[in-house]
Amino acid sequence: MNKKGGEKILSIWWFFILAVVGGIIAFSIIVFYSAKFDVRNSETEILYNRIIDCISENGFLKPEVLQENFDIFSECDFNKDSFEKEKNVFYFKIEFLRKKIETENVLDCTLSLAGQEAKHYPKCMEKTEKLSYLDGKEIKTIEVNILVASNQEGESEY
Repeated sequence: MNKKGGEKILSIWWFFILAVVGGIIAFSIIVFYSAKFDVRNSETEILYNRIIDCISENGFLKPEVLQENFDIFSECDFNKDSFEKEKNVFYFKIEFLRKKIETENVLDCTLSLAGQEAKHYPKCMEKTEKLSYLDGKEIKTIEVNILVASNQEGESEY
């Protein structure tokens, strides 16, 4: 009973199956890490919601926002590095009561706000919220215009 020939044929198939499985795993890893994710729309919504939550409370504009020395980065716990001109990733502009709070970098939102799509342009969102504030003893309502933009395409770093 000489079974040496059967073992040689089985080992060839075994290496073939290992090569196929290894190739499938390598292909899957390459496809996964080369994919680009466009997270700009989600980031603009998140940034907008964080700004609204930071400057208002129960539909009222927080009193510290009206002060001249209001620092939105420290009050809202934003990482100021993400809003620098060199990185040009995030942008926001808040306008109310002749007051404007915005980042140093400016992103071009003309295409995005017009409803057009462009591959390497930022995604922008502009909304107006009606908030109340206390002026002396009188409650007044104002419109707060907020423009947020994200230019981070979310591609893999690997």
